Amino acid sequence: MRFKHFTLPTRRLSDRYRHPVRFIINGLFFTALQTLIYWGLLKWTEYVTTAFSVAFIIEMILNYIFTNYYIFNTTPRIKNAGGYAISRFINYFVQIGFLHILINWLGMSEKGAGPTSIILAGIINYFFLAFFFKTKKKNIKKVQQNSPEK
Repeated sequence: MRFKHFTLPTRRLSDRYRHPVRFIINGLFFTALQTLIYWGLLKWTEYVTTAFSVAFIIEMILNYIFTNYYIFNTTPRIKNAGGYAISRFINYFVQIGFLHILINWLGMSEKGAGPTSIILAGIINYFFLAFFFKTKKKNIKKVQQNSPEK
């Protein structure tokens, strides 16, 4: 099932710019979502890592769906789910690392360190995700270029 209505004006951009622009739009939305969940959980628990982890898991599940349909215009598959899970697993530890560096070493508030760590890790995460989601399209183009014309 394809969600063609998830194109917005970025449909007119070339592939070179479309994916990064959509990634930024998607990233802003899900950074805000994860941050709001994190801040809400901070009111109920004093454990920063727990609040951050729960917010991350919720955001990750929803973000997977949008990453497929909106950013890379693909459908969920075992290969991209595996690649997404691996990249997000790495991204989780990058986010937690930034979170604790910002709080414990740089003295940033827990409230400010959350979104800052998400943004910093998000930049890194784009390059991991792009590899897994674009691989299939590149392979299809190579096959089409190498096939004899009829």
